[in-house]
Amino acid sequence: MHRVSVGRALRLGACGTAFAGLFVIGLGAETAAASDTLWIQSPYELNVPLGVDGGEAPARSLDLGLYHDNSNVSVTDGRLTLDVFGLAGVADIIWPANCTPEGTVAVCTVDGEIPVTNVDAVHLGIRAATGALKGAQGTLSYTATATTPSGTMKSPQGFTTTVTVASGPDSRSTTPARQRACSRAPTFRGRSA
Repeated sequence: MHRVSVGRALRLGACGTAFAGLFVIGLGAETAAASDTLWIQSPYELNVPLGVDGGEAPARSLDLGLYHDNSNVSVTDGRLTLDVFGLAGVADIIWPANCTPEGTVAVCTVDGEIPVTNVDAVHLGIRAATGALKGAQGTLSYTATATTPSGTMKSPQGFTTTVTVASGPDSRSTTPARQRACSRAPTFRGRSA
């Protein structure tokens, strides 16, 4: 019968525990990455105004962002792909420096870490197309990818913005309707003493 030293048994136990811990951590990292989703922040709809007296339409801002769900996963090097085919004859895009358009598709880069809360990273300009009529509508579609430690993460499909040509030089309201309705100070009339 062999005598087993207590020290050797403790060392073997410690090694086994460490191996099991590393294995579980590795599974946890894959689970964390699998539970993460890349999202695109975009407006659901946007109105663009016609130009005054048939002149060039003013540009509006269209800010887009990327974010993801799991703060335990490092997500970097975002690529936002925009398909503008659905805007033909409705609106024109003014591309920023971080976007590369080719035909009706453009790829916009979002450098650095992608946050878990939205930060607008792509700032487009958009205006009614020359000859567009009031009420014309088109759709801008988006997809995105980013890099994670376990590979490439893709956004779900179906992110779009419906663009509508509206009348007037600036058809948007910068003050919410509720604030506009309450913006006048009440007038009080009373007896003078």
